Amino acid sequence: MLPGSLAVFAIVVLAPALCPAANSARNSAGARLSGLVKVLGDPPRPGLIDFASCPSCAAENAGKAIAREDLIVNPNGTVRDAVVFVRATSPALAGHKFSSPAAPVPLEVRGGLLRPHVLALRAGQPVAVRNRSTCGFNLKCAPRKNLGFNLTLPKPDEEVVRRFDQEEVGIRIEDNVHTWTGAWIAVLSTPFFAVTGEAGAFDLPDLPPGELEIFAWHETLGEQSQALSLGPGESRRIEFAFRRGRSR
Repeated sequence: MLPGSLAVFAIVVLAPALCPAANSARNSAGARLSGLVKVLGDPPRPGLIDFASCPSCAAENAGKAIAREDLIVNPNGTVRDAVVFVRATSPALAGHKFSSPAAPVPLEVRGGLLRPHVLALRAGQPVAVRNRSTCGFNLKCAPRKNLGFNLTLPKPDEEVVRRFDQEEVGIRIEDNVHTWTGAWIAVLSTPFFAVTGEAGAFDLPDLPPGELEIFAWHETLGEQSQALSLGPGESRRIEFAFRRGRSR
């Protein structure tokens, strides 16, 4: 836990065992893990983005009130844009190998904003960085384990493809000019991950049974983990409950 951060609570809820998903091909005896990512206490009121320094972006967003995205709390108290994933070193994954998809995952600038705000993908999977806005952008990142980039996308519909080959969660993408926008990338070496949305929910089907270490990461709230063991075909629900202030 970082200095000044508050305590973290993890709640585990057991559910009756269910059959694995019918379209699952990786593991016929696969387990399933689902649940919610929550934040405790009163949610902060997000500030609004000011596009005034870029006339093109201001015109694209005229009449819109767009909130900052560093911490979005849903009406049910759950958190959007949290990455939930299984650590690759979990004992249940020993001996399993997972090939990376060849299809690129889009990271786009639209309306002066990077979309999606949080992108999760596989190690080695291409990222197609695209400019769908009406002005030019200069995007950069400085990962700890992967090769960074500094890309100029001066024209609408321009695209550059990049890859991150090593597992690394929390790669920050920034724009040198449009400082109000940014995105985060989670690079993962297994297919067992999800990004929470408007319901704050995640669903990880077809998990190899055995001992697993599950992580929840959020750009503002920090990181939590839970260790658990799942039997063949077992289904379980868990919750991650953060307090405001980064947790490690």
